[in-house]
Amino acid sequence: MDLDKSLKEYLSKYINELKNQVVTRPDINLQQILANIHLAIPGSERIFELTDYTHDTGDMFSVKILIRGSLGHDRFVHVSEQTNAGMRNFVIERPPKLKQMLSWSSQRFPTLLA
Repeated sequence: MDLDKSLKEYLSKYINELKNQVVTRPDINLQQILANIHLAIPGSERIFELTDYTHDTGDMFSVKILIRGSLGHDRFVHVSEQTNAGMRNFVIERPPKLKQMLSWSSQRFPTLLA
């Protein structure tokens, strides 16, 4: 089973719901968004956390979605009105410190991380 593929599918649904909330209700606040998403996608709060939410005029917004990982290896996705979740037009990123650790580990132990 490809966990990243499953995560991207679930995250795509989450992003679509997020965009739907923001675009159809321009005056919505973060707490209302979270409540509506949790109703539409039960259990999502155990995996995803919205941070750094800003909503400018019209449809323009940006938000960072924190993806909770095991052993504290969280990842994140930056989302805006331009993100096309249906086409998987988003990048799951790792925090810089974790990227450095993985780079160091792959140099020291290339066969373990292949």
